[in-house]
Amino acid sequence: IGFCLNRCLFLCLANLVLMLPIDWTDCYEEYEFSSSEEDDFCIFIATDTKELGSLGAAVWPGAVALAKWLDSHNNCVNITKSSTVLELGAGTGFVSIFAAKIGASCVATDTADTLQYTNHAVRLNFIDETNNPAPREIMQHCCQYGGNRTNSPTVMELSWGDLIAMQTIGALHGPFEIIIGSEIVYEHSPIADLITTLHFFTYGGPGYDPHPDPHILLSYTNRSSYIHDLFWTMVHEWWAVESFQTGNFTGRIYHLTKKNKPR
Repeated sequence: IGFCLNRCLFLCLANLVLMLPIDWTDCYEEYEFSSSEEDDFCIFIATDTKELGSLGAAVWPGAVALAKWLDSHNNCVNITKSSTVLELGAGTGFVSIFAAKIGASCVATDTADTLQYTNHAVRLNFIDETNNPAPREIMQHCCQYGGNRTNSPTVMELSWGDLIAMQTIGALHGPFEIIIGSEIVYEHSPIADLITTLHFFTYGGPGYDPHPDPHILLSYTNRSSYIHDLFWTMVHEWWAVESFQTGNFTGRIYHLTKKNKPR
């Protein structure tokens, strides 16, 4: 489950056969999953060599690890067709795409400069034949192994701590049962704003009534002891925490639940 195949060779061979020009910058990776809710499905992500310097252009190990962990269906939290999911710092939207292909209602959020990668991945995995960035051969493959075309994640801009944006997302698509984030705790993370955002969507705030039993799922590798310690000092004030290791992922999966403190 969850193995990855590089799509570059497939593209090159297909283009040679069809005598089409080859765009060497576009490489497609395929991740396979089997879900008890649906038939087996794949997630397709394009990695553009020109954009690899952007944090939001890559599929980070924590995203794959969290999706695999959820795919195992042996956890304290499972995503189902009735789930409402909010992804913070989505980047390519990998975990949102995974949840949406199971059938959940998902909102993938990130900053304005990163949403191009989120939109690209969503269009690739929930085929829009009139406006799709993928080569024809990849698009046909996606159609065969993709998910529910009518259930694609909603992509929205959110800078952590932005009250108006949080209120808008909550009013349009909340309340959210599951809030997810992969590799969003790192050297340059605005930790106070992240905590504010997690607090808003679990405890509620002006204009937003939270889900009665919200869950936060985070996955990341500790790349900065200072940021890691600062984040968890603030987390333990508001949430109970349990953590898990999964597969060969060097980081951990974290499950946060409210301590039922007042807002």
